[in-house]
Amino acid sequence: MASKFTPDYRPLQEIEAQIKQTRETLTNVENNPLREETTDRDATREWIKSELVKARGELVALQAHMNATAPVVDAYRKEARRLNETEIVQQDLLRSAKNAEENFLLYSRKHEEARISDALDKQRIINVSVAEEATVPSIPSSPSWRLNLLLGFLFASLVSLGLVLAADCFFDRSFRTPDEVEAFLHVPVLAALPKN
Repeated sequence: MASKFTPDYRPLQEIEAQIKQTRETLTNVENNPLREETTDRDATREWIKSELVKARGELVALQAHMNATAPVVDAYRKEARRLNETEIVQQDLLRSAKNAEENFLLYSRKHEEARISDALDKQRIINVSVAEEATVPSIPSSPSWRLNLLLGFLFASLVSLGLVLAADCFFDRSFRTPDEVEAFLHVPVLAALPKN
């Protein structure tokens, strides 16, 4: 890179700084070789001891917290037990109220039926029960227009004929025979002309 770029080129300066730092590190390693040190202290045991101390501290805090919350938990348990017993009593009361309401409605209906039956017996009306409910027919049974018109025409004809006959018999004041004239006038008839 030094042959291609000028010395003030930034990537080239960075690479030279890295090379310089690596040489310094190698020199330090050669001057200070690694050596083993043995101590009478066990690092793992020390770590376990510190963790044990922390756990004991947490245990004390948790026990204090448990002692502080134990009365609250007991109070909640008692309240839950009381609510459970109250719910059972409420369920029994609701069931009893429903049964009582059904019995009341049944007794009211029976009482009303007995009262109606007694009233019918006092008035000597036979107590009738419905054997089969009425149903609506699929096609109408009446009015039949043709039959009604025919019956109306026959009835009108008969009534008009009857009226004509009654008018002829009762309202006609003419005399038909010589005997009717004698009976009505109390005078003898001298002559009568035949109809034809």
